[in-house]
Amino acid sequence: MRYYHIYVAMICFGLSVVPPAVGQINPFRSGRSQSRLTAEDLALLDASIDQLNTDPHLSVGAQKDWSNPATGSHGQSVVTRIFPDRQRPCHQMRHEAYPLGGTQVRTYILTWCRAPDGQWKVKS
Repeated sequence: MRYYHIYVAMICFGLSVVPPAVGQINPFRSGRSQSRLTAEDLALLDASIDQLNTDPHLSVGAQKDWSNPATGSHGQSVVTRIFPDRQRPCHQMRHEAYPLGGTQVRTYILTWCRAPDGQWKVKS
């Protein structure tokens, strides 16, 4: 479970600092000077993901909100699609974050699949 949290934090951080490829249109592009999610913010985002991933009655449209009063950051995770992949359950989630109480949203779309060990992992 520890590696799962580290992996999610790395993905969220990596997506927040890596610019999109030239030629792609990305309405959520952010510069290096834009505020980022703190470690506490990422932990709250991670908890919202865990709650959805472990819900035995998960359905499209299910969502979990999170907020950090200490930083003003907030957001939500929403299930947008549920499907099987290679005999394992998977679902796609849209994660939205507003770092440091800002008004500019950062959106991440990730697909989660249950691994043979029962853990939910980001599909690569």
